[in-house]
Amino acid sequence: MTNNLYILACLVIASISALPTHAQEFDDQGEVGIYGYTSIDFDPSTNVVTAYSETDVYGEALYFYLASVVLTSNGVTSQQTAQVPSDSSVSTTLDYQGSTGNTYTATGQHEVVMTSKWLGGADSEYYKDDDAFGFIAWQFYDISNPWEFPFTTLESAEAPELGPTTLGETYDTAQTSIPASCGTGDQRNTIIQEYVTYNTVYYPQCAEFAQSVTGSAFTFQQLNSGNYSWAILRSYFIPKLNSLESSAPFTVRSAYRNPAAESVAATNNNGRFVPGSRHMYGDAVDIVTTQSTWSTYQTYGHQLGACVEPTSVQGGSYTHAHLDWRDLATVGPTYTGCPKNW
Repeated sequence: MTNNLYILACLVIASISALPTHAQEFDDQGEVGIYGYTSIDFDPSTNVVTAYSETDVYGEALYFYLASVVLTSNGVTSQQTAQVPSDSSVSTTLDYQGSTGNTYTATGQHEVVMTSKWLGGADSEYYKDDDAFGFIAWQFYDISNPWEFPFTTLESAEAPELGPTTLGETYDTAQTSIPASCGTGDQRNTIIQEYVTYNTVYYPQCAEFAQSVTGSAFTFQQLNSGNYSWAILRSYFIPKLNSLESSAPFTVRSAYRNPAAESVAATNNNGRFVPGSRHMYGDAVDIVTTQSTWSTYQTYGHQLGACVEPTSVQGGSYTHAHLDWRDLATVGPTYTGCPKNW
């Protein structure tokens, strides 16, 4: 068992905490045993926006620490504070009415404070740990229980008497957009509703869809692998495909897929529906390959800055190569790089 105060704060990994409705944690330097998480989403049946934020405290024997979370969204603020470890986390939620076509942001502020309150007694003493990271921190232990730390025992008179000390703080933001109607009878309304129904991490707007493509080595029909006459084809995606085609000509197996089509494709390939699949966001392509050509497209893809799905993720199959340019995205799920080994 370890009671080390210096458990470093966790970063929300890009493929998880950088989703548009779920926050990425920022300002992670100098945190001590603190982790913040903020999310925001809306109910498509009512357009009620729900923002949520949570502060977690890691570590043992945090008997005199306070954790707080302040959540602000759309001009409304909610704050909660709790003493730990009776509460290892503290959270708060905001609900308010949203409107179609609008974007809403939630900001969470997370803080952990040492109150320096003396909770001593016959079985209790303070200990000082100045060993782990060059800091000096205080903990409170029940000396009737064993411990395994090189702490220095202090007399009660030496216990910290200063005012509250901030041990760690961080903040994060999350954003969601309520899609506007594309007009009565517009097919795009049905497609956008699929993004809501399938719980994807982004709801596209009408203007993001197209029914044709210009400047491409491939036709719109070759790049639209969905069920509708509309598709999302990102502006940065087409030049990458053209460059790849000029270096190593290929056949498109699949590119854009609406959520329902993505679900069918995943099932047919013995996989599972992934809400963040880049095929639904307009910057991914599956190329027809063989075992002898697969590595060629992997090499050219990497040279063009693409994320290339390993064959292990494809069940060892070499029938296609998946390439996407997720780190160029400015809307939808955004990333600062590719998954490990891609």
